Amino acid sequence: MDAVDLELLYHLDIDSRKPIKRIAARIGEHSEKINYRLNRLIREGVIKRCYAEVNPWKVGYSSFKVYLQFQSVDKQKIDEMFAYLCNECNVSWAVSCLGRWDMIIEVLAKDRHEFYAIYSRFHKRFSERILCKEIGVTLEMTFLNKKWLCPERPAVSISAMTGTPERLTDEKDLAILRRLTKNCREPVKSMAAGLGLPPTTVSQRIRNMSKKSVIPAFRTDLDLDKFGRVYCKSFVYLSGAGEDEIAKMLEHCIHHPDVTFLTRCIAAWDFEIEAHSPSFSDFTAMMNDLRDRFPRVVRNFEAVVISRETSMFSVLRFSERRT
Repeated sequence: MDAVDLELLYHLDIDSRKPIKRIAARIGEHSEKINYRLNRLIREGVIKRCYAEVNPWKVGYSSFKVYLQFQSVDKQKIDEMFAYLCNECNVSWAVSCLGRWDMIIEVLAKDRHEFYAIYSRFHKRFSERILCKEIGVTLEMTFLNKKWLCPERPAVSISAMTGTPERLTDEKDLAILRRLTKNCREPVKSMAAGLGLPPTTVSQRIRNMSKKSVIPAFRTDLDLDKFGRVYCKSFVYLSGAGEDEIAKMLEHCIHHPDVTFLTRCIAAWDFEIEAHSPSFSDFTAMMNDLRDRFPRVVRNFEAVVISRETSMFSVLRFSERRT
């Protein structure tokens, strides 16, 4: 990959639905050349998918996280767990980790009772393998562009999951969202034909959902191995600092080239920081520096490397319930 490839990926990561002509104009290249590069990056697996990030709170769901530490678990048992989770429609994300936790699962549920029912089914089946667990509730998430693609370019941050769950969509919107989460670069005409809707209706609904922050961003999923980077996550315990000091710490994170997600939560810890770092040692060095810079804010942290992330889940799987 050369500088043009990286700049193309930078623009796609900010808005992966942006037309090639507009991206080419920003880069200063012919659209045919940029389109060829895009198709090559997809063909080579550098770009795993271009997708719509959906704010679950805007479709009536809250985000619950389950953090698990296992005992007597081998690869076969992990594979069995992932297979089970792939059939649980309310599970939107699941990863295997190295470090403090062995697995993290995100469950989307309308309320705590629905979440409890979903987790209880999983726990009943795999309880003998679970040594300990922690439950967290997401309060707010900040999505950040992958600044490490072009460190000299500005950071772009988008906040989501604020307020209370509310349903701002109908079945037609959900049908459109399901296609956008799989491939947000699908042309409107193709999408409309597949859904049996007029193209003008599809375009208008996409604009409305973006305006309402149902779709906070159109993003890219990249193969980090091809960039020599690892996916790391930290769990940050705060001291008794005020909101102004916390805001300064978060602003620092927003501009760090490796940081990609910031999550405020209710759990044993207070914040989660995700990053695409050159190595785990680089990530821990970044976190130690954060603690040194903001000693009145960061009391301590724990960290994991995400070793396996399934791409089979979608924030909208709950709207495709099996009968």
